[in-house]
Amino acid sequence: MLRTACFYAPVFLAPLLWAANFIVARAVHDVTDPLWLNGARWAIAALVLAPVLWRDRRNVVKALRAHGGTLVLLALLGVVGSNTLIYCGVDHTNATEVGVYYGVTPFLILAMSRLTGGARIGPRQGCAGCIAFAGVCLILTGGEAAPLQHETATGAAFVMAGGALWAAYSVRLHRAQLTLAPMSLVSVLACLGAIMMLPLLWLQPGPSSEAVTPVLSAVAFMGLAGSAFAFWAWGLAVDRVGACNTGIGLQMIPVFGAVLAWTFLGERPTPSDVVGIGLVVTGLFLVFRPGLGSAGPAWLKAMETTGHRDARRNHHPQDRRDGYFGRDQSRRDRAI
Repeated sequence: MLRTACFYAPVFLAPLLWAANFIVARAVHDVTDPLWLNGARWAIAALVLAPVLWRDRRNVVKALRAHGGTLVLLALLGVVGSNTLIYCGVDHTNATEVGVYYGVTPFLILAMSRLTGGARIGPRQGCAGCIAFAGVCLILTGGEAAPLQHETATGAAFVMAGGALWAAYSVRLHRAQLTLAPMSLVSVLACLGAIMMLPLLWLQPGPSSEAVTPVLSAVAFMGLAGSAFAFWAWGLAVDRVGACNTGIGLQMIPVFGAVLAWTFLGERPTPSDVVGIGLVVTGLFLVFRPGLGSAGPAWLKAMETTGHRDARRNHHPQDRRDGYFGRDQSRRDRAI
């Protein structure tokens, strides 16, 4: 039993760490700027991932020469834009609601993939999207017909805009046909994103002297656990159970976010929050539910049917030889 639990643990570890990112960002939102927070986070992640980048430097150079523009666009969407908007949303709404709003990102991926020539959205996916949207609306309104509060609406808009950029990143990444090993790709994007944000950091004030310690601790967690380690756990889960099955764990982000916010921030969910979270998770379950098609979750299926790559050629031969972390990786390294 313990061995089985350890085997499947990475499937839920990455969503747990990503949900924890929202909690940490919310904890320090009063004493730091979202742009500064995101830039510092990815600067630390870039430093941590630098050894991976160096080990796979030959493939990285080839990829930059062949797909430099695409890599810059991916970094702009997934590292700079998406995360900065989410942290802006954290400034305006509580961490519980941030997790719920971001939890609808798989539906945004499904819709964006369809709009750009992907699979058709079926009745089950449409129904699931409506259920999840109803949950989001319930949390936004608190179950009342009164107009939305400005802060609540602003926070939701920022977070869902960040989710939309992540959906665009996901669809573009799938179609890019990059030949880098996954962790090498993450390293490149982290470095490019950090470089893009460094000039902007000079325009934003850093934390005050009284808040330096908690802010640096938060940034260290977000850069190490919430970025580098979370992507490592995600990649390990994909290696063990496949991308489609790993995607099932993403539906736990709203639940993890609510539990962590309650535990560490003292955010007590209202009855409408609980019902809304239940609706979002139900909608996600309908999309992720295994056994309803050989291709797995609908949002991954939509991306896989764009005609660019199938499962057998999803990895370049160099990737299969080098493994998840890049060049010259041994079987023992992959097992750690």
